[in-house]
Amino acid sequence: DNVSNGEFEVVKIYEEDGQIFWRFKIELGLKNYEQKVKYSINGEFNENFQFYIPSIDQSMNTMSFSCNGFSLATETKDFKGSLWLDVLRQHSKLPYHVMLGGGDQVYADSIKLECEPFKNWLEDKHSSSSSHYTEEIAKTYGKYYLNLYLRWFGKGYWQGKAGKTIQSNFPNALAQIPSINIWDDHDIIDGFGSYKDRTMRQEMFKGVGNSAFKYYMLFQHHTPLDEDVSSEPHWVVGEKGPYINRNSLSSYCRLGKSISFIGFDCRTERTKHKVNSKRTYEILLKRMQNEVTNSKGDIKHFYVMLGVPIAYPRLVWVEAIMSSKFLAPLKYLAQKGYIAKGLVNEFDGSIELLDDLNDHWCAVGHKHERNDLMAKFFEFSQKNNVRITILSGDVHLCCIG
Repeated sequence: DNVSNGEFEVVKIYEEDGQIFWRFKIELGLKNYEQKVKYSINGEFNENFQFYIPSIDQSMNTMSFSCNGFSLATETKDFKGSLWLDVLRQHSKLPYHVMLGGGDQVYADSIKLECEPFKNWLEDKHSSSSSHYTEEIAKTYGKYYLNLYLRWFGKGYWQGKAGKTIQSNFPNALAQIPSINIWDDHDIIDGFGSYKDRTMRQEMFKGVGNSAFKYYMLFQHHTPLDEDVSSEPHWVVGEKGPYINRNSLSSYCRLGKSISFIGFDCRTERTKHKVNSKRTYEILLKRMQNEVTNSKGDIKHFYVMLGVPIAYPRLVWVEAIMSSKFLAPLKYLAQKGYIAKGLVNEFDGSIELLDDLNDHWCAVGHKHERNDLMAKFFEFSQKNNVRITILSGDVHLCCIG
């Protein structure tokens, strides 16, 4: 009696180089029991084509993940285990209704190796002027991101400097567990937004950010750039970014009966000295308040997703040393390749690890912003008697606080 069949509405949202992007409109009514949904595409069905939706009185069984890939120089043969094998094993025991991607769902740093114009620009020490960024170069950037997503989301295939890997359980998980994502630097390129302003404003570098945004929206949100998202309830539109020519887009979703999720876009507006504007924070907190008010007491718990941990050891002395003018001679020699070439990054000539530190809320440039945001969270939680759990990734460690 409880089995029903039907077809989901589909719309073509984008086409490029013979690749067509389709979006399916899936609307299913909640029942007083958990439902298992099996689907086929063009008559093709396999055991991965199924997902679960909670009962009307149930909160979703949720998992979150981040840093879903490898840094360029990683020896992939040293990593035998698979996060996604474990996810599917747990999913088979007690199904996940949703998974939350905390950024770096793809590792796009290989644009430095695979995209010839960008590779040449870096090797020429940025000597190409801004006017050299052309429509043709933009297409090569686009081709890189398109193929990166097709390989990683489609096959679980990734290749770096020191090895390659196939994580086939990742696309299997994507087929079975709906996902909501935010993005971070590796979805663009390592450290994007946290380098010196003069570096970030170069058109060749801004082009990387704008191209990455386009394919992030297509593959991770099934949304083309020309679509008006202002009226879509799952988006929270912030201010425009300084290097990416788009408004920041944070994600909101209700996760069943008593849980709400909001994923802060902490990358689109980012500079070395700020993560988001005050106006964007006001918009985000207002949205959280409206959702709690309108739920009439149903929302008891808010998951807030941030790309980088808001609680983390402060490494002020390390920042100070790496930023010191006394290191200038060493940095110059490293840039020229005379000593320890990996000491500095190829973007702005700073110490390689400095962009990671500048990314953090605990960095000197973000500390006050972090404290203000935490104060607002405490105030919101106390006022509404709603618990807040902050989810974040980036640091390749798993811990709870």
